[in-house]
Amino acid sequence: MSLQETNNHNNNPTTKQVKIKLKDANRTKLLLSFSLRNAVQDSNSSLYIVVYETVVEESTKFMSYTAQTRKEVGRTEAISADTEVYFHNRVELNYAFEDTQALYIQVWKQGRDSYQDTPRKLWGEVWISVGQLLVRFGSVALLPLVLSEPSSRKQDPMLEITAVEPKYVKTVLSMHLAAAKLKKPSAIFGSIRPILIIQRSYLSQLTTVVHSLEGEDDETLWETVYETEPVKEEENIFHSLTKQKNMFDFGRLELSQEDLDRGNAELPLSLQVVHLKKTGQRSLIGSFLTNEKFLSSQPSNSIFPLKSPADRDQLSPPGYIVLLSPLHTHTLWTFLDYIIGGCELKLIFAIDFTASNGNPKQPGTLHYCGDASRLNEYERAIREIASVLLEYQIEQQIACYGFGAKLPPYEKTHHCFPLTLNEGSPYFYGLEDVLAGYHSILSNIQFHGPTVLSQVIKTATDMAMEQKAADNASYFILFILTDGAISDVHATTEEIQRASQCAPLSIVIVGIGSDDFKDMDALSSCYSLQRPILQFIPYRSFRSNNSCSIAIRKVLAEIPQQMLCFMKLAQMKPKRPKRRSFKLYPGIVEASAPSEAPSCAHRHE
Repeated sequence: MSLQETNNHNNNPTTKQVKIKLKDANRTKLLLSFSLRNAVQDSNSSLYIVVYETVVEESTKFMSYTAQTRKEVGRTEAISADTEVYFHNRVELNYAFEDTQALYIQVWKQGRDSYQDTPRKLWGEVWISVGQLLVRFGSVALLPLVLSEPSSRKQDPMLEITAVEPKYVKTVLSMHLAAAKLKKPSAIFGSIRPILIIQRSYLSQLTTVVHSLEGEDDETLWETVYETEPVKEEENIFHSLTKQKNMFDFGRLELSQEDLDRGNAELPLSLQVVHLKKTGQRSLIGSFLTNEKFLSSQPSNSIFPLKSPADRDQLSPPGYIVLLSPLHTHTLWTFLDYIIGGCELKLIFAIDFTASNGNPKQPGTLHYCGDASRLNEYERAIREIASVLLEYQIEQQIACYGFGAKLPPYEKTHHCFPLTLNEGSPYFYGLEDVLAGYHSILSNIQFHGPTVLSQVIKTATDMAMEQKAADNASYFILFILTDGAISDVHATTEEIQRASQCAPLSIVIVGIGSDDFKDMDALSSCYSLQRPILQFIPYRSFRSNNSCSIAIRKVLAEIPQQMLCFMKLAQMKPKRPKRRSFKLYPGIVEASAPSEAPSCAHRHE
């Protein structure tokens, strides 16, 4: 069969482009490697590492609670104790930007005779968050171990941790597939409506898969990666370009390598062509076993015969798979590429001080702070947001503004003023400093109105543009905490549109209180944005289920993708990773440790 004429359309603009949704930018995998420096030299002992992650358990439908538990992520192999120990086994960690992931790492010592029976003793431990590891240390940290017993050694034992995002989570495979000379399954009338289904095997060797299928057709052997839409006859571009019938174009597919074969180029793949009946039932036409390594070695217009289903005995193939263009791979820049390269996330708060919030001295109002045992909604939102984003800053610097209030001498309403009351320095340092500044400003202002958001958005946009012009690798996130209707919808929308075009900025509006917030829908629908930068969350609507932190994490999860959209539009590539010394930040490890960390002395696994 000649496909020369058929495949002259490969570069034709009418060729279908089927882009498959890749992994969410906020979630990926990290491979953690470990080594020990200045360790104990003991020929009769060996050392190994166990990694735990602190997991926050939220409330359920029937119970309201928040608790933290430790979950083992993985462990290394045991290696003979020496002054320097390099562990070969890496620990795989599921990374999520919106979660505060704290790692608790234990180093265990045991006898070399028997891994199972010899008593094991905790030798040392260390704490660090994933955000600190990536941002403050540039993905490579050298940390002092907290030993279970006092040591008289001149040099303290050190644990080196290296975090690497595996290449296969960033690699995209592109291929253009079609089917040709498909035979109708028995009892099928009318035209064929084929679907291409791509599956990957749970087994690692293609020969093992073939042997298994010869013995028994085990459906549990395969996991579906992707399936196309049915190709209807009137949508088949081959008919119009070549006048050849019974040929179907599935389009140019783009697949994440992690989804396709988990980075294993020899993992068996099954390409199945299925006929979709009008009743919705499916009938298998044929399948083709292959793998990424084989497909990447094939030239354009390669043809592969389909294998008939086991219940049919046919002398000729039921059809063919056609590789219209060679399989190509390309690597995407990821969120962590920019973070590890030194891009910091800058946090900006804008707080509503309009009169609709009520008198802050009266219990029950939105800004009331008289009950030390109970945070108001503004305090809770600030704490939950900052607890995640401060992990991605070195200096813990937060710009805080207010709007809708009168400042001394109380002559006019200010729609954007720093809580520091210092126009040249709107920054606080750390979460507790922010809350202290918030409490302090309440006694120095008069709540007024109206609610004007355009000025705080303009200020944040200008700050972000200034950093961009200075070529500083920073991305800004503005959180506007407001309780009521917006008075300047048109002006606010124009500022949002301007920010989406040119500024490294995302905007999250957090609705405080019980207002219906109808104006928020108008902000995102007045104009089409250059890129998505705006989100809104009605904070109180999640309060009944005690799931406010889940709502905050949901909007935070969108930030990495918004940042990547800006970097792509601005054509900004990530910089080389910055390696920082532990000596520059001596308080990091101590701050990462639990407030009531149990002593590791005399503990056994």
